[in-house]
Amino acid sequence: MDMVLLGKFVIAFLCGGLTIILLLHPGLQRISSHQFTSFSLGLLLLSRLVVYIGIFFILGHDVTSDVASFYYPNGLRLLEGEAIYRDIKTSYGPLFLYVIAGVLLVWNSAKAILLFAIAVEAISLLLWLRVGRDSIGEQVTRRAALLYVASPVPLLNVAINGQNQVWVSALMALALCFLVRQSLFSGIAHSLSMILVKLLGLLFAPALWLYTQNRFRWMIGFIVPLAIVYGIFIALDLDVLVPVKLQGDLVTSGNLFYFLTLAGLDLDIPTVRHLATGLLLAGLVFVFLASWARGDRRQIHQVFHLLTLILLTTLLLSKKSYASYLVMGFFPLCFTLAARPVRLWSLFCFAAFGILAALEPSLWFRWMEHGDFGHFELLFQSELPEELQRSRIVIFIVWDALLLICYVYYFLLAWRRLRQPAEDLPSEAEML
Repeated sequence: MDMVLLGKFVIAFLCGGLTIILLLHPGLQRISSHQFTSFSLGLLLLSRLVVYIGIFFILGHDVTSDVASFYYPNGLRLLEGEAIYRDIKTSYGPLFLYVIAGVLLVWNSAKAILLFAIAVEAISLLLWLRVGRDSIGEQVTRRAALLYVASPVPLLNVAINGQNQVWVSALMALALCFLVRQSLFSGIAHSLSMILVKLLGLLFAPALWLYTQNRFRWMIGFIVPLAIVYGIFIALDLDVLVPVKLQGDLVTSGNLFYFLTLAGLDLDIPTVRHLATGLLLAGLVFVFLASWARGDRRQIHQVFHLLTLILLTTLLLSKKSYASYLVMGFFPLCFTLAARPVRLWSLFCFAAFGILAALEPSLWFRWMEHGDFGHFELLFQSELPEELQRSRIVIFIVWDALLLICYVYYFLLAWRRLRQPAEDLPSEAEML
């Protein structure tokens, strides 16, 4: 029995139960704003630190995932004087490893990177609380915060994997804090996600640009830092397109195109991969233009729904879309859910979604991704590679199908919410 998978499932199941308990507890809607902030921040830190300390110090497990494979060793190489994009082929932003190197100067351990991710998530929570209270109201913000803090998706991604998706989330929240009154600073804040983390932050830029008060200033704030930093790297003869080259042909599970390998779609054919990329871009353009026509930029809370639509479009149509990418826009998704009456059945659905999304990447790497193998058409082969089991392929197909259904459901929910004016948001009585 795979004890790591079992442990993650137990954590995810407990998180699902906690979500239901917290969202149905009326007292958390009645305490003061300051008390709720302290409670939610304390719960976030307690849950993350208990998992972090329990796994890496009490049980003595080693750090895995991207932290062990890329963040930590490449951070050490940077400290030894190697150059990003020349000596170190990395898929992250130009200053990402400089941040990692700074963390390692304080504590030279992969565990330090996870601890830093927990700190970033705590700051992110405070920023999202401020954004929500300023735009969508106190009660909806509380519901969204509880959905986020109790979910296994950010918990496992941050406390166990320590991945940088939460960095994108924090910088997105910072950009939203400035969105209405300080468009220039909002653009600067969002440009930092591409400089300090990775290019995926670009996906959400159109939504922020659409809802800011001064689009010209936002564009100046967004473009100038990118031009300066990337210009310096280009002047140093460093290939800033390395991240695109490294990621361009990669394929993962958890998206529509991977699922269609069950019907014979061959993602190893370059033309098929290029077609998939083209359909992703077309989907994102359609979502943006349709949202522009459908929404009302005077209703600033609608930016959460557009961010959710962009996130789910990417997860559905990108041939490389780990479920862990949810963390980048998980808070906007929680706002989308909290903007409607939260009933028991919807909490059960959200809890199940959390389990599916939190465990899907682990199932992919442990059961399916073995060298050149991993596509669903393997199910129909008479003989499987030694590393694969037919029963696990069937389970994973069902798991991925359910995850995709959840993506579509929450996409449609965000689409419906996009036209909901602020005065139609549920009252506290409706939420309870």
